[in-house]
Amino acid sequence: MPRKIRTPRLAWALTGSGHFVTESLELMCRIPDLDVFVSRAAVEVVRMYRDDMAKLPKSARIFKDTTASAAPVGLFYHG
Repeated sequence: MPRKIRTPRLAWALTGSGHFVTESLELMCRIPDLDVFVSRAAVEVVRMYRDDMAKLPKSARIFKDTTASAAPVGLFYHG
């Protein structure tokens, strides 16, 4: 039986582009139920914005892409 989702969550993906990262993080900080998907390339960029990432809501979940087949994307299918 599928698990019921109490509150819908917004998924936000970060790529390796450094354009508008500061502005994106400012918006992300306003979203209480947020899942952040970070590509391998984005990990390199996000290091420069570590302090801004720390400002994300405590309820935010961060998923780092560590596989060649992008297995974390499967979480989109589970709400």
